[in-house]
Amino acid sequence: MTPYFSFHYKFERLVAQDSVAKEVWEKTLKISADEPHLVQRAGFFSTPTALVKQTLKEADTPIYKLTWKYDHDNYAPNTLLYHILEECE
Repeated sequence: MTPYFSFHYKFERLVAQDSVAKEVWEKTLKISADEPHLVQRAGFFSTPTALVKQTLKEADTPIYKLTWKYDHDNYAPNTLLYHILEECE
């Protein structure tokens, strides 16, 4: 099985050994991982609060970190995960 961070390690090695890759990476806009983890922090199966719904609606976050590892029996219309997958535009 491939370690979870294997691509991180390969990327780090590439940037350390390739001056062009390093230059491109240094010019790349850095984006915080805080907002993409919003859904995980709130809880996939929590009831979405008005604040969380509003944050998702107004956020300019390009992507959210989800997971494939969850109990499908917990997926229901009153959960945050359902809201994101079925109701968000």
